[in-house]
Amino acid sequence: MTIKEVEETTGLARSNIRFYEKEKLISPERTENGYRNYTEADTALIKKIAWLRTLGISIEDIRNIVTHNVSLQKAIQNRSISLKAELADLEDANRICDRLLQDDEVDFDNLDVEAYTPDLKNHWEKHSRIIRLDSVGFFFLWGRTLIWGLITAACFFIAAVAIHFLPDVIPVQWSQGEVSQTASNWVIFVYPAACVIARFLLRPFIIRKLWQSGIQIDSITDYIVNFLCLLALVIEIFTLLNLQGTSRHVEIWIVISILLFGGVLFLVWNSVKNHGKEK
Repeated sequence: MTIKEVEETTGLARSNIRFYEKEKLISPERTENGYRNYTEADTALIKKIAWLRTLGISIEDIRNIVTHNVSLQKAIQNRSISLKAELADLEDANRICDRLLQDDEVDFDNLDVEAYTPDLKNHWEKHSRIIRLDSVGFFFLWGRTLIWGLITAACFFIAAVAIHFLPDVIPVQWSQGEVSQTASNWVIFVYPAACVIARFLLRPFIIRKLWQSGIQIDSITDYIVNFLCLLALVIEIFTLLNLQGTSRHVEIWIVISILLFGGVLFLVWNSVKNHGKEK
């Protein structure tokens, strides 16, 4: 069966079928000419995978089901628990919204939150993920598009100015504090280019990987992208300082950056990943 026939049989787009294959969820046989030959079993498996995705089960969980590392019943049970927690939160929020809409006199200035939620401590605990994420202001600030624009502009500005003063050949790689590889001075523009690539090419890839893990927060992706751009700026500045003989150990700069930004990302990541377990 060709992929076109699979599309017609399942009603799914070719991109979905290719994606499941890329994720090793299906493995169609190949003909002598190298074309994929989908069997009835492959088609049935594709339907099952797509159907489980509509239930909100992650690609990683589906992979565990397909490989029999996790039973279907266990995966469905976990998803059911998660859905019930989400529904409870939505029903609670909807109930409060209904009460607010019924009170024509209430506005932000005279809003008494405890009149609608008497047990605020319990309310904070039920919505701990949002509260914790809000408390990490640096995380959200750093993930903003404006920050990416400023870093990229700084990389480009430094490169545009430095190119007039750089020697024809500059160091691009170091080993134990010593230069191990050089390149043309035009390589200085690689750093702003790396920022653009990270934003427009790498970002969709990161989003897809997070989505497969059940994480659907764009802020995490933007944070990672901006952090990679910062590393590009750090290495660019180090390159120029190294030429002046004022800095010799780029590893120290990179380690400090990773510890700072990686620490914040770890805290936020754990907060998001553990949200379902806390419920």
